Amino acid sequence: MCDSHKPFSEHPPENASGKPKPAVERPDAIAAPLVGALSADLYRTFMEQSIDGIVIMDMETAGVIDANTAFAEMLGYTVEEVCRMKVWDWDAHWSQKELEQRFADNDWSERRFETRHRRRDGRILDVTISSTQIQWQGKPVSFCVVRDISEAKHQQDNLRQELARWQLLMEHSYDGIVIFDPSNHSVLEVNPAFAHMLGYEPGEMIGMHPWDWDARFSRSEIESMADSHPPDEERFLETCMRRKDGDFREVEINGTPMASFINICVCRDVTARNQAERLLMAREQEFRSLTENFPDAIVRYDRQLCRLYVNPAFERLVGKNKTALLGRPLENSPSFDLSTYRAALEATLESGQPRELEFNPSPSENPARWAHARFQPEFGKDGVEVQSVLVVVRDISEMVEQRELARHLAFTDTLTGLPNRALFEKRFRDAADPVQAADKPFALLILDIDHFKDINDTLGHQTGDELLRQVTMRLPRCIRECDTIARLGGDEFAILMTGIQAVGDATEGAARILDTLRRPFHIDSQEIFVSGSIGIACHPWDSNDLNELFTFADTALYSAKRQGRNNFQCYSPALSRHAADRMSLLSALRHACRNEELQLHFQPKVLLESGQVVGAEALVRWHHPERGMLMPDRFITLAEESGAIIGIGRWILANACRAAVRFNREGAASFKIAVNLSSRQFIQHDLAGEVKGILEETGCRGEWLEFEITESLMIEDNREIRATFEAFRDLGISIAIDDFGTGYSALNYLRRFPMNVLKIDRSFINGIEADPQKAGLVMAFISVGTTLGMEIVAEGVETAAQSAVLQQLGCALGQGYLFGRPQSLEDLMGLLQAR
Repeated sequence: MCDSHKPFSEHPPENASGKPKPAVERPDAIAAPLVGALSADLYRTFMEQSIDGIVIMDMETAGVIDANTAFAEMLGYTVEEVCRMKVWDWDAHWSQKELEQRFADNDWSERRFETRHRRRDGRILDVTISSTQIQWQGKPVSFCVVRDISEAKHQQDNLRQELARWQLLMEHSYDGIVIFDPSNHSVLEVNPAFAHMLGYEPGEMIGMHPWDWDARFSRSEIESMADSHPPDEERFLETCMRRKDGDFREVEINGTPMASFINICVCRDVTARNQAERLLMAREQEFRSLTENFPDAIVRYDRQLCRLYVNPAFERLVGKNKTALLGRPLENSPSFDLSTYRAALEATLESGQPRELEFNPSPSENPARWAHARFQPEFGKDGVEVQSVLVVVRDISEMVEQRELARHLAFTDTLTGLPNRALFEKRFRDAADPVQAADKPFALLILDIDHFKDINDTLGHQTGDELLRQVTMRLPRCIRECDTIARLGGDEFAILMTGIQAVGDATEGAARILDTLRRPFHIDSQEIFVSGSIGIACHPWDSNDLNELFTFADTALYSAKRQGRNNFQCYSPALSRHAADRMSLLSALRHACRNEELQLHFQPKVLLESGQVVGAEALVRWHHPERGMLMPDRFITLAEESGAIIGIGRWILANACRAAVRFNREGAASFKIAVNLSSRQFIQHDLAGEVKGILEETGCRGEWLEFEITESLMIEDNREIRATFEAFRDLGISIAIDDFGTGYSALNYLRRFPMNVLKIDRSFINGIEADPQKAGLVMAFISVGTTLGMEIVAEGVETAAQSAVLQQLGCALGQGYLFGRPQSLEDLMGLLQAR
């Protein structure tokens, strides 16, 4: 039962009016109407014994009437807390408005569907819901059974990724290979050899099941064998398979569990071998005739483990002739370790059950030679006592090698040969095992190659791949042999440094890695210089939780990138607070336009000689509901990184156009409003079409606008960007180069692009009256701009002395605190009217 006396949280959920929602009381009397004749105790027992989550919803309010413990624990709350919640408090798939509409449309009853739930800790769960509507006290109530399916979906995703790695092995194996989904035993992939063995095309077999072709075992027997076999052990079995044309083949199967989500079977057609073995057991003479030329080694033992028969293949295997072998007991030798072989032989004699064994008879050999032995008991006339055992030994070194190759491909990055994410996470978990990690702290380093995308885009992916291979060759020199390097994907690497004594051990390793990356790489007769950024998190000092360590290392990596790249950063709680603050700011920023929190301020642009205001630059401010007025440096970069600048830029442009209409409504001369454009606005969508639409919507004329852009946007010489500039020019809009002199300053672009205004950065204006070098640079900028027919505007003019020097150098326009700070539209309108 929900306890109405326990608070839901420090801050209870609010209702639509903004007032706290009252706690939900659920006395015992509520249970009886819901379950009819069932008693309240039986109802509660049913609710709490269910392994699935159960929640009963009020269809009129979308609130919780009742829930069981399984549902509450699924979300990370108590039952009492859940009973104070609304469905949108945990549903992460639909918005509150959508959910309210679904409840109003009665779209929550008599159906089964999937959605996503948000736990208290922020983790998202995939769930299925079976909903049934009933009537209680004259109002509709929805009875929902909820099941968490997140893990199933995760396993399916991993399965798809792993199958691609084995395709090379599948295509070139002489033996048949078939990959099964262990959850339903369906075929995920077969190689051409297996399909040919059964007379199919590979594509025909996808989705089939082993009982579709197995002629020896039924479906129930196959499922029983699969369920009863230990999940981490390999298995050998022999069966009979029915070909598509109706013929039958006897097949030897080596089943290998690669992971919890994939089984791989290597299949060999042994029809001929088995027929020969049956003939051998039926007719001794024919047995001898066949086995003399049989490629597999065959030997028969009596109850004292003395050899009764050996074939030539067995003689070749052990390097002795039959005279030295027959009648002699089984023994070890310096060349052969037969202890496991002897144990299997003795077990067959004792139990009378056939056995199979895979073993390495010569562990000292390199490469190792692997053999597979099948022990077949032979009974006496009474059919009870085992009289002898026939053993067939086959060299399976090639098959083992293929199996090891498959395992290697499953856990190795194909480009670099390093461990992949799956193997790294396994070693990561092993290092964090409580027994192993008790006195052995370790560090996790996440390495990212700086600006790697630029290398792929400019030099091609082949060069990028070769760079990653060369980076892989250098990294082991920077760490110890006991450490693990893995490629997580793309240009991201992970390093596990075990047994460290202090954080300094990890930072020293990171410094060595960054130092080796700074040395040039030689690829295709050219030198390539790169750098790296590294984030470091240490166990157990930063966290004992592996997922947290990865998160903390990523947070530290992001900090390293924010600090200019080419450095490493160790995790600290302050980084998490900064990341959380950044995410909070980004979340609020996405709603700033809709909530009318943005404001435009305008800084006057004046004629230096007369002080006449001829225009203004529109500058955005964010009036955050909790943090107060925020300047652009607090949120514009964040908006550009996240893409939110698209919506903010549209809002700025529309409001700047409306302001331009007001400024020019009464003025005799054109009054221009300057608007800053981000490079993201150019590459994300049809910016020229958007500008044209806003001009038409607001009634603003193009000559009343001036767009300020940075030099970096033009350096790329992108054809689409140039076409956008030309479209602006056709609309009558002026183009200004902002912060001139601080970027690339490749003057060639001034000729290639339709530029109208050159704005000299404030760093050249500050102190110009006392610095001849700055004055000389400004004079050069003015000369270049004037030659190209451009207006010259000096930014950051704060003193009369600076204004005087600029006039002497030929600069006509200025902007800065000397003439006015950024101010509201109404204040600037009042200033203009006063003058």
